[in-house]
Amino acid sequence: MVQGLYDFWLKELADYYIEALKPVMKGEDQEARKAALNTLYICLDSGLRMLHPTMPYLTEELFQRLPHRAGEVPESICIAPFPTGCISFASEDVESQVASLQAIVSKFRSQFAALNIAKNANPTIFVKCNDKSLYGAFASETEVFKSLIRAGECTILSASDAEPSGCLASFISDDLTVYIKVEGVVDIKLEIERVNKRNAQLIQLRDKLVQKINMKGYADKVPEQVRNENTDKL
Repeated sequence: MVQGLYDFWLKELADYYIEALKPVMKGEDQEARKAALNTLYICLDSGLRMLHPTMPYLTEELFQRLPHRAGEVPESICIAPFPTGCISFASEDVESQVASLQAIVSKFRSQFAALNIAKNANPTIFVKCNDKSLYGAFASETEVFKSLIRAGECTILSASDAEPSGCLASFISDDLTVYIKVEGVVDIKLEIERVNKRNAQLIQLRDKLVQKINMKGYADKVPEQVRNENTDKL
C-alpha cells in the first residue's frame, strides 16, 4: 500500500496530472478549469486521508490548508473517514488512452535523455496515431503533450500523414510512433561518434565473453547458473 501511495503522489498526481493542468489553467475555458480543480481537490483530499496513518503531522497540516467547504469536512484529518472506494466515470477507452499518453510521454523523455537534449531546448515533436480513436483523443490535446514533455511545437499525425523530415523516429506500438525534430537541436555528428564509441565497447565486451564461453572445459568447470547468466548477457 505504501508503494501504491508513493506512486500515486509522485508518478501520477505530480508527474502527470498537475503538469497536464498547466495549459488548462492558462486557458480561457472556465468550465474546464473548474472541472480540473475539482478533480485535483478530490485527489488531494483522498490522497492525504490515505497517507495520514504513515505521515500524521504533515498530512494534518496540508489537510487544514485545503479549501474545504464549511461544515462538509471534519475539523481534523484524525477523525476524517478513511477512503474505502472511489466512483469512476472513466470508460475503458479513457483508461486505454491515458495509458497510451503515458507511454508516449515516457518514450519522449527517455529519448530526450539519450540524446542529451537540454531541458530548455523545447524541440518540435510529432505523434503519429494509426488508431482513429487515439488520433481523435490526442488531436485536441497538443498543449497537454507540450507541458508533459517540455516540447516547443507538437503535431498529432494520422495514419495517412507522411512522416516528418529531419526527425528521429521511435516505435511504441502498431498504433503509435513518435518523432523528435533533431535538426538544429542535436549535433548529429557528435551523436554518431558517441554511439560508435559505445558500440565498440559493447563489441569488446561481447568478444571477451565469447572467448570465455569457448574456453576448454567451460561446460564442466563453470556452474550452470553462471553459464546461463553469461548466455543471457551475450
